[in-house]
Amino acid sequence: MGRAATVLATLFAVGLLTPALARGAGVVTLDRGFFTLSAAPDPPPAAAAWRPITLPDRWDASHPGVTGAAWYRLAWNVDTVPAEPRAVLLKATNAQTRVFVNGTYVGSTGAFDGPRPRSFEQAQAFDVPAQLIVAGSNVVQLQVNSPTADATGVDVVLVGPKSEVRRRAARELVVHTLAPAVVSVATVVVGLSILLLWLRRRERVYAQFGVAALLWGLHTAVSLLPVQPLPNPHYAILWNAVYMLFAVLLSLFCADFVGFRSRLYRRAAVGFILLLLPALYGSLLLGAPPLGALGVVASAVRAAGIAIVLIALAAVARFAAKERSVESVLLLVAGAVAAGFAVHDWIVARDAAAVRPVWLVPYAAVFFLTLFGWVLVDRFVRALNAAERANAALEARVQEKSAALVRQLAVTETARRNADELRQQAEAARSRAEAADRA
Repeated sequence: MGRAATVLATLFAVGLLTPALARGAGVVTLDRGFFTLSAAPDPPPAAAAWRPITLPDRWDASHPGVTGAAWYRLAWNVDTVPAEPRAVLLKATNAQTRVFVNGTYVGSTGAFDGPRPRSFEQAQAFDVPAQLIVAGSNVVQLQVNSPTADATGVDVVLVGPKSEVRRRAARELVVHTLAPAVVSVATVVVGLSILLLWLRRRERVYAQFGVAALLWGLHTAVSLLPVQPLPNPHYAILWNAVYMLFAVLLSLFCADFVGFRSRLYRRAAVGFILLLLPALYGSLLLGAPPLGALGVVASAVRAAGIAIVLIALAAVARFAAKERSVESVLLLVAGAVAAGFAVHDWIVARDAAAVRPVWLVPYAAVFFLTLFGWVLVDRFVRALNAAERANAALEARVQEKSAALVRQLAVTETARRNADELRQQAEAARSRAEAADRA
């Protein structure tokens, strides 16, 4: 709970800072410019074959099938020569990018022929010395390298005072990397904790919840790695498969938790899980290589997964309406938030203009796992307390029965001694009688 509270505080702080950062003094958004394909190491002149472009620019939509190096030319107007350094922020790019200001190189996201930027590498700020800027028209030039035609995108560029731009860069780092990283660690801890409880209390809901939480946290953590752990298409396929797996496991958990025992629903959910990998790998055979129709099939798979989630949410809503307790209502709210975030991410993933959207599903763990995890722990503690009370009552009954048995044994022993005395007296009397008869 302490980790979850930390995450909530972080998100709250980010929410408070966002409006202030958005109003950063002097920060200008560059979203219109020109584009040309060129592998030239230096920025092409203004007379080159430029064509108008609007940022964000997704190559799969605006330059389908195009690979290689290209240049962007963005106009930056400055009223007066600044006294302090400026900075350029690439809000998002998933292609290696070299940055120039007025023809002078100011930095790059990494090796130009290296792998695509990931995680925190996708948004970077570069300082611009004041002496590079002139009053009036300035030019920001970006050279990007797209080794494949499947995923290249360039978002808007922010320019302005170094301090303000650096604050915007810090916000991007928190929202896209640091906060999800904290959530992923907390999620893994919750999952492991519930699995430990499952070792003591072998109920299916504990196993489903623990495995789903563990997969959820690991999925988020792997998504934040600066180096892709597997080559495509395997990474993309496994990323989508694990995403759907933990979502369906949590749906099955919710169904079991609220007593929704539909065999049809369970069979459909299990069948969906079993068909995930065959469907995703089969999509490679459709469409153009290297990824075929993976994007379309992955989107359809997500839609089917959302349907499974919504059925479970309906079961939770019926449970809440029946129980009318604070706990059931909170469970419904947590489930609704998680489902809403999942729908948001599905819509954003289909947005042709999105280069680096804010994924909300990792943040849903704050509400969903914290609340449901607390309920499971509370159920475990209550069961443990009930077992302890039952053991104490049983021990008291055993002691009571033992004391009664001791008393009964004492009575029996007294009766035996009395019987022995009577027997001895009878034998003595019989002996005297026999002696008298002989006399």
